[in-house]
Amino acid sequence: MFPASSTLGAPLIEIANVNSATIQAGPNRLPPGDYIMQFEMLDSLARSSNPATAPKCIVTLEQPFTVLPPPQLDIRTLAAPECGVSTGEILLDGLDLSGFPGVISLNGRPIRIELDGVDVASNPATFGVVPNPAGGVLQLTGFPPGAFSIRTVDLTLNCSFDETVIVPDASQAINVPNFIVTSTPARCGPNGQDGSLIIQFPAGFEGSYEVRLAGTVPVPVASGGTIPGSAQAVEVLPAGSYIVSFQDAEGCFVTAVDAEIENRVGEPIEEEVSFCFATSTVRRLPIPSFIDLMDPNVSEFRWIDPDGNTVRTVRPNDPPVPGAAPLELDFDEVQMEGVYTLEIDYGVPTFNCTLEVRFNVTDVCELQVNAPNAVRLSGRRSPRGEGMLRDNVVTLATSNYVQEVEVFIYNRWGQLIHFHEYKTNSSEATHLEIVWDGRVNGEFVPAGTYIMIIILKNVDDGVEKRIEKPLFVIR
Repeated sequence: MFPASSTLGAPLIEIANVNSATIQAGPNRLPPGDYIMQFEMLDSLARSSNPATAPKCIVTLEQPFTVLPPPQLDIRTLAAPECGVSTGEILLDGLDLSGFPGVISLNGRPIRIELDGVDVASNPATFGVVPNPAGGVLQLTGFPPGAFSIRTVDLTLNCSFDETVIVPDASQAINVPNFIVTSTPARCGPNGQDGSLIIQFPAGFEGSYEVRLAGTVPVPVASGGTIPGSAQAVEVLPAGSYIVSFQDAEGCFVTAVDAEIENRVGEPIEEEVSFCFATSTVRRLPIPSFIDLMDPNVSEFRWIDPDGNTVRTVRPNDPPVPGAAPLELDFDEVQMEGVYTLEIDYGVPTFNCTLEVRFNVTDVCELQVNAPNAVRLSGRRSPRGEGMLRDNVVTLATSNYVQEVEVFIYNRWGQLIHFHEYKTNSSEATHLEIVWDGRVNGEFVPAGTYIMIIILKNVDDGVEKRIEKPLFVIR
């Protein structure tokens, strides 16, 4: 997709291998404007039974389209003089009111305006509506200080836009405290969608707060007293847009903050787990601490292996079996690398969902070897060890994951002058001594630098590692 006003350079959005009549651009959002959608496809007449020999005839089509702006109102407010006095006003500008009250238009398209979930045009007396068709202004009167939610619905495009409008208290217009509201995303959990809001209260402020969904009737979904200078979490909330209002100790409105809880209900929780498969006897996947095996809202737990097979099912609500072992949810039968999935089916009165916890299991066993970087050549072999340096002996100490070792020693011209191979079916640590008299064709090699290549293998897991290092020959 390209802006219509530019030459066709780099696209804004590119989607490959499209085989459906409907194209969705995912999280990409285009700002309002004119665009060109360009399609490239293989000409159907150029297809044959042999794709390798088919002529590559590409057909390019271009389709212009327009992204319209959301139905966003131009809103002004007039403050109420003080707490409890309902003389504040909300002014909606830029409207076509020629058809009011039957029709309200914005940008040439009919719209519906809802204030706190109630249609404004259908309830003019409720909101003290004063239309001004000549000026394109819809005046709403009789508001006390507070936060109000306005939803504008485009009846042609079938989309809406939510805005929070604050009618301030003129007596508190100076030194309004700064409230910070953050959020955690909503996921599938024991209580349905368990998103949360974290409210940071300024130091010295005492009062209360209310949380409600934007665009709906003003019924609080949560409320409580403030704790000056601290943070407080409002938990177990579904995804959506919220308005958090704050009142002082006398119950008078102070200010409001918008907050958004992101929807991640279908997004799995990712866990990284690693084992050394060659040495670990117990490979257990522990369940996250927030999961309760006896949660009454859980109907079933399922463990699924990397091949997609359900290898264990636990139903905590099933009647207990006499003499059976207690229910155990940890999984200690990991046999391979890959992604193991724990699926948890939750069912609460107002919400049903499945939470996925994915354990990405990796094998971290490493083929390791300690090898000397020098060997002393002589006509004798030392009867006693002198560390890693003994006459005519190269000692390799391998990790207990190594089952086969191959050692190649090359001279400076790349000629192989010594080879040693060791094999075992055991996975225990190996100390391998390579006895080399330092001769090639009966003659000692000269002192200098040689190349030693060590190849380590674990046959059971099909793992191999190649190590190349210098070997200094001392005479």
